[in-house]
Amino acid sequence: MPLFALGQSRPVRVEVADVVSQPLEQRITLSGDVRSPQQVDLAAQVDGYVTEVRVQPGDHVEEGQVAITLDDELPRLELERLNAALVEEESLFRDNRRRTLEAEGLIEDNNVSRSEYESLQANTVASESRVRMIRVQKAMQEVRVEHHTVRIPFPGVVTAKMVDEGERVTGSTPLLHIARMDPLW
Repeated sequence: MPLFALGQSRPVRVEVADVVSQPLEQRITLSGDVRSPQQVDLAAQVDGYVTEVRVQPGDHVEEGQVAITLDDELPRLELERLNAALVEEESLFRDNRRRTLEAEGLIEDNNVSRSEYESLQANTVASESRVRMIRVQKAMQEVRVEHHTVRIPFPGVVTAKMVDEGERVTGSTPLLHIARMDPLW
């Protein structure tokens, strides 16, 4: 028997369907900006010539990854010189200490004068001080050598490269632009 809508004289067709539970999806098109929470123009800590660029725009990079290297020949040579000076001064210190200890045993028998013994002690103290000074200079030079390697400060994407191999840069020259991509605002 056909169903009739109230107040109408013609039949209305009715279809029956099963009820299904599913998420409701509604799409809205909006315009806006996507921003990285952290962006930097990466620069070197020292002046020098770019010898290698290991990343390109669009590359995903990790914290600590080497991005750019600068010519470090002279700082490495200075580090070698300091290593040699340290070996030499440590040898002199050991010899001064040995001679001082020997003199200490001989001073009681008057085989070494008190003045000579005190001079040996002073030489030992001065030599030990020079060893410490060279170790500090060496540590400082190791940091200078490391500053010739530019590393990525946080994970992200290289969005721009501003230098190429062979260019001279200073500490204020922007080398790369890096943007953090997680999360995006």
